[in-house]
This record gives sequence, C-alpha cells and structure tokens, in this order.
Amino acid sequence: MINGSKGQYLVTAKHIFQDTIENTSVEVNIKGAHIDEKITCNIFFHENLNVDIAILKLTKPLIIKKLPALGRGDSYYIGQQCIFLGFPLFSLGTQTESGKLAFVKKAIISAFYDKNDGTTMMLLDGHNNPGFSGGPIITYSETMDKQFIIGVISGYYYQKNEISITDKMTEINENSGIIISYASEYILDIIKKIEIG
Repeated sequence: MINGSKGQYLVTAKHIFQDTIENTSVEVNIKGAHIDEKITCNIFFHENLNVDIAILKLTKPLIIKKLPALGRGDSYYIGQQCIFLGFPLFSLGTQTESGKLAFVKKAIISAFYDKNDGTTMMLLDGHNNPGFSGGPIITYSETMDKQFIIGVISGYYYQKNEISITDKMTEINENSGIIISYASEYILDIIKKIEIG
C-alpha cells in the first residue's frame, strides 16, 4: 500500500485482473497482522498496456501505522539485494491471529531489459513461484534507515531443457531463476495520471 497526495493505493500485477476495464470498481480482501477487511477500489493501468502493473485506489482510507516509501531510480541499483513478498501454493503461510502473512523471498537486482513494446523490465536473480505475482519488491537503505518499495513482481522466465524419459528425449520448461518485474517509475506514472485526473 502507498499513500499518495490524493488517497491510498494498492499496487499489484495487471495480469491478475484480466479483462477488467480501467476506472471500474473491484472488491479486494486486505489481510495482514492487524487488518482483515473487504474494500472497494477503482482500478487503473499504465498508458502502455504492456506494463504489468495495476493500481487500486481505495475508496476509503485504511489506517496503517508504517508503510515503506515508494523508491525512485536513485533508491536501487544493479547488484543490490532485495526481498519480495507473496503467497505461493496459496494454502501455505505464517498463521497469525488475524490470518496468514506473506512469504518473504530474497533476490538480487540483476539487469534492466528494454523490450520492443517500449517498456523496461527489471530482472531479478532469485527463485520465484506462482503466487508471488503482484507482490512488492522491497529494498533497505542503511544510510537512510528506510525501506523502499521499488517494483512489482510479474513472473519469471522459463528455460527449455531436454531430459531423457524411457530413452526418448523430451523438452521441458523449467524456472530459469530470472524474475520479471516492473520498477517503481511505472507505479509513479499511474498514480500521477490518477491524481492529475
């Protein structure tokens, strides 16, 4: 969740909301250590529809004590360690009195890749699983003693490998360890579009 000048926003992956029309209402369940609410939001996307980020503007604010700041390009760099959050396998998670908490995984910012569609992906070196899509990527600055949300998990690259099954070579897709994500600049673009109107 991010506090903007004109409201609060949830950030997630666009592909979770396939076929959803921009600026329509959606209901989401918010669960955490001190919250368990169903809330209504309006959904917004980036002008470049290939950016896999959706912003949900809350119709009523939630009181959350401490939120990480939204990082900008100067708050992350290639080779930096980061963590990302999600709910793999859907039934697993740390159980608390108010529900399950997200898994935490670790990665390194590995590269930036300019695609032909005009987008730039932030690639992480780590191991992603289904269930992390839309999860935040978080870094920590020791000099500022501050956490930053620097992007959103989108998916991961597959690599094709051949294995022998009963003396016949079969091609399979395996997780390459390269995580696809989109950096916070796209989040800022969408929030700016919402707040300018």
